Amino acid sequence: MKNLLIVLSTIFVLLLIGCVSEQVGGPGEITPEASTIAEVVQQLKENPEDTFQVTIIGVVTYEYDKYLFVQDETGAMKVYYGSGGIDEVVDIGDKVRVSGEAQYYSYGHDYEVVPEGLDDVEIVEEDYGEPEARELTTTPTEDDYGYLVTFSGTCTQIDTQHKNVTFSLDSTEVTVKNYVEYPFEVGKYYTVKGVVMWNYDRYKVVPRSSDDIVEH
Repeated sequence: MKNLLIVLSTIFVLLLIGCVSEQVGGPGEITPEASTIAEVVQQLKENPEDTFQVTIIGVVTYEYDKYLFVQDETGAMKVYYGSGGIDEVVDIGDKVRVSGEAQYYSYGHDYEVVPEGLDDVEIVEEDYGEPEARELTTTPTEDDYGYLVTFSGTCTQIDTQHKNVTFSLDSTEVTVKNYVEYPFEVGKYYTVKGVVMWNYDRYKVVPRSSDDIVEH
């Protein structure tokens, strides 16, 4: 009888541990299994017309009223919330868990996760720290999409109307989308950090603030 009680107690403890390991925030809340961003993007590339439910975990590298960009060790993508206010929920550098519908938005060349509500955007760790910016030495391509990047080059052209600033990097060019309205000057050399996004007709580097820009 004593041995039977020991066995039953052991089984109960194991079951309890298993339940606790699945819970987040309280009893009955089950954590969805997270996919890497690279897995989600690859599936969208293979089937761009498909949509599917996913959960991703990444660090916020860019925030705006209706969207974020997040990055993990494998890739980067957009989180789009059309109702707005998503930038009031998280900050750049926060590590977040996002659940929603994955989709490819062809007009904007965007790989997106679209949460149903702001409750689907959960902070895993505040002030986790943004990832190290990858060095950009050529014109950004789809492979750079969503990543936090940095480059150094000479300002060669400024289109104030469309907020486009062109930089020369040896034998190539990089376009910066100057939403932060930094006072660039033609002929000067800068180091610029930002997130790569598709805008109008090409991939561009988009700084988050003037702190992302250094004049040499």
